[in-house]
Amino acid sequence: MTDRPLRLKLDHLVVHGMAPAHAKALGPLVQAELARLVAAGGVPPHLAAGGRIPALPRLHASPGAAPDAVAAQVARAVYGAMGGGSTQGGGTTQGGGTTPGNGG
Repeated sequence: MTDRPLRLKLDHLVVHGMAPAHAKALGPLVQAELARLVAAGGVPPHLAAGGRIPALPRLHASPGAAPDAVAAQVARAVYGAMGGGSTQGGGTTQGGGTTPGNGG
């Protein structure tokens, strides 16, 4: 089997309570963390040929949380919604909010 590129589109990510510069940094950070999770755990077979991921629940991050910590939380939620295996480095933070939208 040959590796095929994975294309994931996150329709929208709403961020409240984060400095604009930090919020803008989330996209590349989420992408990098998702790439790491997929490399470690693979693409779930039911998504290998394409599919949609439902809307994710609201996620909460601690006030002042670093962008990389918030991005890791978002990436784990997306990977989990994909049906991905273990999302190492788990744990959640609490406080302000990020809400990822549908992927597809």
